[in-house]
Amino acid sequence: MTLAGNRPDDFTDIVNLAVEESGTGIWDRDVVTGEIRYSRGWWRILGYAEMPARSHIEAAYARVHPDDLDYVRQTMQDHFDRRTARYEVEHRLRCADGSYKWVLSRGMVVERDIAGRPVRMVGTTTDITTLRTLAEELAREKAEARFRAEQLAERTREQAAAHRLAQIGSWQWDLAAGEIRFSPETWQLAGGEARNRPVTLDELRALFPPADRRLMLRRFVAGLKAGQPVSVQHRLTAFDGRTLDVVSYAEPIGEAGGRARRLRGVTQDVTAYRRMQAALRSSEALAFRVLEATRDAVIVFDRGGRARFANARAARFAGAGQEIVGNRLADLFPGTAGHRLAAGAERAAATGAPVRLELSWAPTGRWLEADLYPGEDDISLFVRDVTERKLTQDRLIEAAETDSLTGEFNRRGFFTRLEAALTAQARGRAMALICADVNYFTEINDSFGHGVGDEVLKTVARRLKSCLRPRDILARTGGDEFMILLNGMRRPGDATTLARRIVGAMEERFELGDLSLRISLSIGLAIASLADRDAARLCRHADLALYETRTEAPGSFRVFTPAMEQESLRKRQLKRDLADALGRSELELAFQPIVRTADGTIAAAETLLRWNHPEQGRIPPAEFIPLAEESGLIAPIGAWVLRQACAAACRWPEAVGLSVNVSPRQIELADLPALVRDVLEATGLAPRRLHLEITETVLVSRNRHYLATLHRLRELGVRLVLDDFGTGYSSLAQLDAFRFDAMKIDQSFLRRIRAETDETPILNAIVGMATAIRMPITVEGVETQVQLNHVRRLGAACVQGFYFGQPVNEAGMQGLLARGLPASR
Repeated sequence: MTLAGNRPDDFTDIVNLAVEESGTGIWDRDVVTGEIRYSRGWWRILGYAEMPARSHIEAAYARVHPDDLDYVRQTMQDHFDRRTARYEVEHRLRCADGSYKWVLSRGMVVERDIAGRPVRMVGTTTDITTLRTLAEELAREKAEARFRAEQLAERTREQAAAHRLAQIGSWQWDLAAGEIRFSPETWQLAGGEARNRPVTLDELRALFPPADRRLMLRRFVAGLKAGQPVSVQHRLTAFDGRTLDVVSYAEPIGEAGGRARRLRGVTQDVTAYRRMQAALRSSEALAFRVLEATRDAVIVFDRGGRARFANARAARFAGAGQEIVGNRLADLFPGTAGHRLAAGAERAAATGAPVRLELSWAPTGRWLEADLYPGEDDISLFVRDVTERKLTQDRLIEAAETDSLTGEFNRRGFFTRLEAALTAQARGRAMALICADVNYFTEINDSFGHGVGDEVLKTVARRLKSCLRPRDILARTGGDEFMILLNGMRRPGDATTLARRIVGAMEERFELGDLSLRISLSIGLAIASLADRDAARLCRHADLALYETRTEAPGSFRVFTPAMEQESLRKRQLKRDLADALGRSELELAFQPIVRTADGTIAAAETLLRWNHPEQGRIPPAEFIPLAEESGLIAPIGAWVLRQACAAACRWPEAVGLSVNVSPRQIELADLPALVRDVLEATGLAPRRLHLEITETVLVSRNRHYLATLHRLRELGVRLVLDDFGTGYSSLAQLDAFRFDAMKIDQSFLRRIRAETDETPILNAIVGMATAIRMPITVEGVETQVQLNHVRRLGAACVQGFYFGQPVNEAGMQGLLARGLPASR
């Protein structure tokens, strides 16, 4: 055999033949060109009959198993780089049929260039598939043998550990030789150190009390004679002096058909078990005494439902003379109580968890509390009479859900029933919610005291109750807030009929001792939908309707419409927009002259606020000022108004004053005197020119903070004006709380003056009172010459209104001051 492309001599043929017969192929690689030549033996390893003599290294790499390729390349490169003396690697090559064979490739570089780079490499490839298979089988057999040996050792260790844990020791007694051998566990059990020698008969006797020796002897002799295993319970006196309770098991071992030659056995320490049994018997006796002494009736049922134990107290729940043990649960507790107990027992058995039930026991009319405890094969029933506790709980719940003042439900009680009613709302029946509050209740409390306020609330509750049907629910849910749930209405219109009835019931005056008051409610009404049973949403709808009633028509009612919710959303958006209005310069000031009635000259100007919304245009102050007060924005907006107005007034004649409205919320939210002082110092406006208009709310409430603020403002030298006098509740009684510098009378008193002969007795009385206490008066809302003449006759110092023109901006105000009002006015 020759290498393809050569004609070697006879010796070479012999060598090649020997190589090929050993399952080895020869290769010769030109490292520079990548060409590689193989012997026919190399191709024969891979199962090829004839193949080209020349190939390329990449073709060789393509035959290498993908998992081995990186390793083969790296090993080859390590040899090229002289990191290894020779190239040697075991890997897999793909055969002609697509299978893979394990081969051992060896080789070395036999020629390098002047730079040391490899030029030629020769080597061999040997088929080692059979050797690998044999090695793997041998390794597998060794692993299996090792595994079996480890399993045997582990079982031995587990057995020894189990014996130690169970306190069991093994032993063997050679009857012929008279030798007894203990296992290490037996030595440990006997309280001695393990010895590698037999135990003598004398040592063995010493381990047993005399009485137990005779017992063991009789049992073992009987077992030997019968050739059967034997067990003996006895005591053992350990080497360390302890006395143990043990059980020994032994079996005779002998030749087939012959007598026993050895005894093989084990001994187990059962001292702890015996003690546990004694403790258990004691515990059972104690449990029995406890069960007899307990105030609970105790009955234990088997899983079949029959009673197998009952204490003495259980007899009271059984019929007269009826035996409890042996009877079924349904026989002992007939009716609904029995059905519920049976269902509870099934649930306890299924879940493995205790079940507690509260039952009404019909035979006695009492309330029972039952606990069912599942055991492995029984159910324990503990029953106690909880009637008194139940009544106490009901009273506590009633107290927690009842308004102590009116005796009606409170907020908690009402919403519990509202949720339940919405859940159970019958189809074809309407349901409605009424929210109502007492108009001017804060003023009533502040004017007449909380005692009168409480009587008002109780009277309101009684009148509301008189309007309702038995199934309707009334609650006082807040200070002066009431809620009514109208249940089971035939049609939604029934709710509006009831609302009108409530309004009518409030028309009669409230006679409270020496007081006779006219009280009205503002009412919001929402109809519940069968498709929407959300209590929170229903309350929100009723609140929105109530809000509109308070705003539009106090003393009446409104029914919720989707438009109200849209309006509410619009106002929420307005609040958000108002927060940015200052920064976007959307707010501006306007001024309305306050005119002297004597000569028609301008005494001062009231500052008015305007909001030019970028999308909605001019927003009325009556709409955005309440939003500013609700959101707290009134504080920064009020400060801005004061600064701008004072700066403008500095450009007016010294004799002209500036009026600025102050909201009670500003007094709550900010240090108003400090703000006024800073603004006066910054603008240079004389304090006497600044008139702060404050509503009578600060007087009616008698709030100490309000009154303290008024005194601090007076110390600054500014004028304080009581605004909108006569619109509040019982304001005449409050004038002595603080002496204002002037008073403004609300425009509502002038609306009836249309002719020279019309009279206004209330206005006359107010002006007369103010004159008597020397308090200058400004009357608002003058729109006609007739009204102006009437005010002049009354002697009011100043007037204000559209009769003198619409409010103007700063430039317009300066123009009015420069040219004066028309002479006819």
